[in-house]
Amino acid sequence: MSPRPTIAATALGALAAAAAGCFIDERPFAPEACGPGRTCPAYYTCVDSAAEGPICRAAYPPSKPDAAPSPPGPFRDYCHDAWPLFEAYCVECHGPDQQLGVIPFRIDLYESDAGFLGARLLAPVIRNEVFTFRTMPPQTATAFPSNGERITIAQWVDAGAPFCAPDAGAPDGGDGGG
Repeated sequence: MSPRPTIAATALGALAAAAAGCFIDERPFAPEACGPGRTCPAYYTCVDSAAEGPICRAAYPPSKPDAAPSPPGPFRDYCHDAWPLFEAYCVECHGPDQQLGVIPFRIDLYESDAGFLGARLLAPVIRNEVFTFRTMPPQTATAFPSNGERITIAQWVDAGAPFCAPDAGAPDGGDGGG
C-alpha cells in the first residue's frame, strides 16, 4: 500500500477539523504577581521565584496519572485480597447484572470474557479510580472501602495484579483463565 492514501486521509482530516473549528485557542499567560490578598487565576498556582518574587505559574498535573506512591506491604492476589473487596464495594455496578461506566467491564471476572474486560486488564484503571483519585465507589454509593482496603487494591495492582497464589482456588464469580 502506498503512503499517498494515508497522507491524503491525514490532510483531509486536518482540513475537516479546521473547518469545524476544532483547534484550541491558546492565549499566552503573562506572569502576574501573587501572594497574600492576590490569588492566581484558575489552573495556576503561586510560586516563589527568586528573580521575580511570588508569581502565578501554570499548575501542571502529575507527570503520570498513577503518580501516587506505591504503598509498601505484603503480596496481594485477586482471590484472597482484591476479590473480597470488589465483591463488597464494586460488583453491584460492575458485575453480571449491570455494567456501569464508559468501558464495558466486569470486575467479577479476572480475565476478559464475552466482550467484557476483566479485572486483570483494567487493574491500572481500578488502582487510579480507587486509590489515587478516590472516585470509586462514587459518592452515591452506600458503602465505601477504608483507607487500608484502598491500599490493599493498590498493592494488588502494584504486584502485577496476580490471580491467585498457587494453593488457592478461584473465588466465586472469578475466572482463572489467566
